[in-house]
Amino acid sequence: MKWNLWSATGLGLLAFGLAIQSNTMPTTFIRTGIIFTLVYIVVFGFRWLVKQAIIEGPPSLKNVDEAHETNKTTDVKDDPMQNVSIEETSEMVKQLLREDDN
Repeated sequence: MKWNLWSATGLGLLAFGLAIQSNTMPTTFIRTGIIFTLVYIVVFGFRWLVKQAIIEGPPSLKNVDEAHETNKTTDVKDDPMQNVSIEETSEMVKQLLREDDN
């Protein structure tokens, strides 16, 4: 909120200083009000975009992380090779290599 107000106030004062030199007071106040409002909205939108992009991350990455977590829990339970020892695995690989040689 402070960023929005400080930015809008700063540019509003700059616009006021530039507009007062060549316009009447009512025109200057109208233009200053328009600049203040536009800058406030633009800074608010910019801050929202930065928050979405940096802090929360893109939505697609959230879905990938959730899918990865889901797969981790299901893969471990359904893996038939989970309880196979290193020796058994080595023996299986040796048998497969012997079959390829024949």
